[in-house]
Amino acid sequence: MLEKINITAIVKEHLQTLKRGSCTEISTWEVTLFFAIPIVIALPLAIYFDISSDFVNGIVTAASIFAGLLLNLLVLIYTVLSRQRQPAKNDKEKQRLVIFKQVLKETFANISFCILTSVILVAVCLLSYIKGGIFPKGNHFLIYFLISQLILTLLMILKRIHKLFDFEISNQEESDTTKK
Repeated sequence: MLEKINITAIVKEHLQTLKRGSCTEISTWEVTLFFAIPIVIALPLAIYFDISSDFVNGIVTAASIFAGLLLNLLVLIYTVLSRQRQPAKNDKEKQRLVIFKQVLKETFANISFCILTSVILVAVCLLSYIKGGIFPKGNHFLIYFLISQLILTLLMILKRIHKLFDFEISNQEESDTTKK
Protein backbone atom coordinates (compact mmCIF):
# COMPACT_ATOMS: atom_id res chain seq x y z
CA MET A 1 0.00 0.00 0.00
CA LEU A 2 2.75 2.45 0.89
CA GLU A 3 4.69 1.38 -2.21
CA LYS A 4 2.76 3.98 -4.22
CA ILE A 5 4.33 6.79 -2.19
CA ASN A 6 7.71 5.21 -1.43
CA ILE A 7 10.32 7.87 -2.18
CA THR A 8 13.45 5.91 -1.29
CA ALA A 9 14.28 5.23 -4.95
CA ILE A 10 14.31 8.99 -5.66
CA VAL A 11 16.69 9.61 -2.75
CA LYS A 12 18.94 6.66 -3.68
CA GLU A 13 19.17 7.71 -7.33
CA HIS A 14 20.00 11.28 -6.31
CA LEU A 15 22.72 10.05 -3.95
CA GLN A 16 24.17 7.94 -6.78
CA THR A 17 24.69 11.13 -8.79
CA LEU A 18 27.01 12.50 -6.10
CA LYS A 19 30.10 11.02 -7.72
CA ARG A 20 33.08 12.72 -9.25
CA GLY A 21 33.66 11.97 -12.91
CA SER A 22 33.78 8.28 -13.69
CA CYS A 23 34.27 7.16 -10.07
CA THR A 24 31.97 4.45 -8.78
CA GLU A 25 32.13 5.66 -5.17
CA ILE A 26 29.99 8.48 -3.84
CA SER A 27 32.25 11.48 -3.32
CA THR A 28 32.77 12.66 0.24
CA TRP A 29 33.15 16.19 -1.10
CA GLU A 30 29.81 16.02 -2.92
CA VAL A 31 28.02 14.67 0.18
CA THR A 32 29.63 17.45 2.23
CA LEU A 33 28.54 20.06 -0.29
CA PHE A 34 24.93 18.90 -0.54
CA PHE A 35 24.28 17.83 3.06
CA ALA A 36 26.88 19.19 5.52
CA ILE A 37 27.03 22.73 4.11
CA PRO A 38 23.23 23.15 4.32
CA ILE A 39 23.49 22.06 7.97
CA VAL A 40 26.24 24.63 8.58
CA ILE A 41 24.11 27.31 6.89
CA ALA A 42 20.86 26.33 8.61
CA LEU A 43 22.14 26.05 12.17
CA PRO A 44 23.11 29.71 12.77
CA LEU A 45 20.13 30.94 10.77
CA ALA A 46 17.77 28.84 12.91
CA ILE A 47 19.37 30.08 16.12
CA TYR A 48 19.59 33.79 15.33
CA PHE A 49 16.74 34.51 12.91
CA ASP A 50 13.04 34.15 13.52
CA ILE A 51 10.69 32.98 10.82
CA SER A 52 7.63 35.11 10.22
CA SER A 53 4.37 33.99 8.65
CA ASP A 54 5.16 36.23 5.65
CA PHE A 55 8.44 34.36 5.20
CA VAL A 56 6.58 31.04 5.34
CA ASN A 57 4.05 32.29 2.77
CA GLY A 58 6.88 33.31 0.44
CA ILE A 59 8.68 29.99 0.85
CA VAL A 60 5.49 27.99 0.26
CA THR A 61 4.77 30.01 -2.87
CA ALA A 62 8.33 29.75 -4.22
CA ALA A 63 8.68 26.03 -3.46
CA SER A 64 5.29 25.31 -5.07
CA ILE A 65 6.27 27.20 -8.21
CA PHE A 66 9.62 25.40 -8.34
CA ALA A 67 7.91 22.03 -7.98
CA GLY A 68 5.58 22.82 -10.89
CA LEU A 69 8.36 24.10 -13.14
CA LEU A 70 10.57 21.14 -12.28
CA LEU A 71 7.76 18.71 -13.13
CA ASN A 72 7.63 20.32 -16.58
CA LEU A 73 11.39 19.93 -16.87
CA LEU A 74 11.04 16.23 -15.99
CA VAL A 75 8.60 15.81 -18.86
CA LEU A 76 11.03 17.58 -21.19
CA ILE A 77 13.88 15.29 -20.16
CA TYR A 78 11.67 12.23 -20.50
CA THR A 79 10.81 13.37 -24.02
CA VAL A 80 14.51 13.75 -24.87
CA LEU A 81 15.31 10.32 -23.38
CA SER A 82 12.52 8.59 -25.26
CA ARG A 83 13.28 10.30 -28.56
CA GLN A 84 14.73 8.03 -31.21
CA ARG A 85 18.23 9.09 -32.14
CA GLN A 86 20.16 8.19 -35.22
CA PRO A 87 22.63 5.40 -34.53
CA ALA A 88 26.18 6.48 -33.76
CA LYS A 89 28.48 6.27 -36.77
CA ASN A 90 31.74 5.71 -34.91
CA ASP A 91 33.17 4.93 -31.48
CA LYS A 92 33.54 8.60 -30.55
CA GLU A 93 29.84 9.23 -31.23
CA LYS A 94 28.89 6.09 -29.31
CA GLN A 95 30.88 7.22 -26.31
CA ARG A 96 29.40 10.73 -26.44
CA LEU A 97 25.89 9.27 -26.67
CA VAL A 98 26.49 7.04 -23.64
CA ILE A 99 27.72 10.03 -21.62
CA PHE A 100 24.79 12.16 -22.82
CA LYS A 101 22.25 9.54 -21.73
CA GLN A 102 23.99 9.07 -18.38
CA VAL A 103 23.94 12.81 -17.66
CA LEU A 104 20.27 12.93 -18.69
CA LYS A 105 19.41 10.10 -16.29
CA GLU A 106 21.34 11.75 -13.48
CA THR A 107 19.67 15.09 -14.19
CA PHE A 108 16.31 13.32 -14.10
CA ALA A 109 17.20 11.93 -10.65
CA ASN A 110 18.34 15.35 -9.42
CA ILE A 111 15.17 17.05 -10.63
CA SER A 112 13.03 14.37 -8.98
CA PHE A 113 14.92 14.91 -5.71
CA CYS A 114 14.49 18.67 -6.03
CA ILE A 115 10.73 18.25 -6.48
CA LEU A 116 10.68 15.99 -3.43
CA THR A 117 12.62 18.59 -1.43
CA SER A 118 10.16 21.28 -2.54
CA VAL A 119 7.18 19.18 -1.49
CA ILE A 120 8.74 18.41 1.91
CA LEU A 121 9.59 22.10 2.37
CA VAL A 122 5.99 23.10 1.63
CA ALA A 123 4.71 20.42 4.03
CA VAL A 124 7.06 21.51 6.83
CA CYS A 125 6.12 25.15 6.33
CA LEU A 126 2.41 24.37 6.31
CA LEU A 127 2.66 22.16 9.38
CA SER A 128 4.58 24.90 11.18
CA TYR A 129 1.97 27.43 10.12
CA ILE A 130 -0.90 25.25 11.34
CA LYS A 131 0.51 25.31 14.85
CA GLY A 132 -0.68 28.89 15.25
CA GLY A 133 2.37 30.58 13.81
CA ILE A 134 4.73 29.30 16.51
CA PHE A 135 7.93 28.05 14.91
CA PRO A 136 10.04 25.87 17.18
CA LYS A 137 13.78 26.06 16.51
CA GLY A 138 13.70 22.53 15.06
CA ASN A 139 11.30 23.66 12.37
CA HIS A 140 13.44 26.75 11.77
CA PHE A 141 16.45 24.52 11.24
CA LEU A 142 14.57 22.14 8.93
CA ILE A 143 13.16 24.99 6.85
CA TYR A 144 16.56 26.66 6.43
CA PHE A 145 18.23 23.30 5.73
CA LEU A 146 15.70 22.42 3.02
CA ILE A 147 16.00 25.88 1.44
CA SER A 148 19.80 25.57 1.35
CA GLN A 149 19.67 22.08 -0.08
CA LEU A 150 17.07 23.12 -2.66
CA ILE A 151 19.24 26.02 -3.84
CA LEU A 152 22.36 23.84 -4.14
CA THR A 153 20.49 21.11 -6.00
CA LEU A 154 18.94 23.69 -8.34
CA LEU A 155 22.43 25.00 -9.11
CA MET A 156 23.59 21.46 -9.90
CA ILE A 157 20.57 20.94 -12.18
CA LEU A 158 21.24 24.25 -13.91
CA LYS A 159 24.84 23.23 -14.59
CA ARG A 160 23.77 19.82 -15.91
CA ILE A 161 21.08 21.28 -18.17
CA HIS A 162 23.62 23.80 -19.48
CA LYS A 163 26.06 20.98 -20.26
CA LEU A 164 23.32 18.95 -21.97
CA PHE A 165 22.31 21.86 -24.20
CA ASP A 166 25.96 22.61 -24.89
CA PHE A 167 26.42 18.96 -25.88
CA GLU A 168 23.40 19.08 -28.21
CA ILE A 169 24.51 22.33 -29.82
CA SER A 170 28.06 21.08 -30.44
CA ASN A 171 26.65 17.81 -31.77
CA GLN A 172 24.42 19.73 -34.20
CA GLU A 173 27.33 21.91 -35.29
CA GLU A 174 29.48 18.84 -35.97
CA SER A 175 26.61 17.25 -37.87
CA ASP A 176 26.14 20.41 -39.95
CA THR A 177 29.84 20.63 -40.84
CA THR A 178 30.01 16.97 -41.92
CA LYS A 179 27.00 17.48 -44.21
CA LYS A 180 28.73 20.29 -46.08
